[in-house]
Amino acid sequence: ADFRVESDGNTHMLFVDAGNNRVGIGGTPSEQLHIQNANDAIVLIESTGSDATDDANVQLKTTNGTFTIQNDRSIGTSGALTFAGNTSNNIVIDHNDGNVGMNGNTNPTGELHIGSGSGASVSGSADDLVLDQSGNAGLTISTGASAVASIFFADPGSVSAGYVQYTHSNNALAFATQATERMR
Repeated sequence: ADFRVESDGNTHMLFVDAGNNRVGIGGTPSEQLHIQNANDAIVLIESTGSDATDDANVQLKTTNGTFTIQNDRSIGTSGALTFAGNTSNNIVIDHNDGNVGMNGNTNPTGELHIGSGSGASVSGSADDLVLDQSGNAGLTISTGASAVASIFFADPGSVSAGYVQYTHSNNALAFATQATERMR
């Protein structure tokens, strides 16, 4: 038997007993939980606590494990949206500035910060940043008209051991080792 919540002749919530127990909000459900609205359909999961550990999250679970999407108020300057699987904070998006941290970086200091070092970086093994394409593949670093685009090569003991740098104002491409320009 179906169960309906109605007012003004409109069905607002419908529980359908069709062998798989479906719930529809705003219409007839085609899935186990189906929310419909002519305008924006919004699901709100709210934590009203004030403690740093009072987070709101969604857990997606299979027999392989649980994947968690969470609004974590304990990290970043004003909380962060985090995605975690078997490892905590696989991807972190800082609520305040939109910076993205990956591979355990909970405090990204650049727009994309991979690894746990400081600054916008890619650290670790050779496969931390992979461009894999069956055709052409490229990496573009684009700047403003009076800016400089750089790729730095460094290790923990040397902040900028080497770099390739493009300067827009004079269309120059410079190469450096040991933090000293060697060719332009």
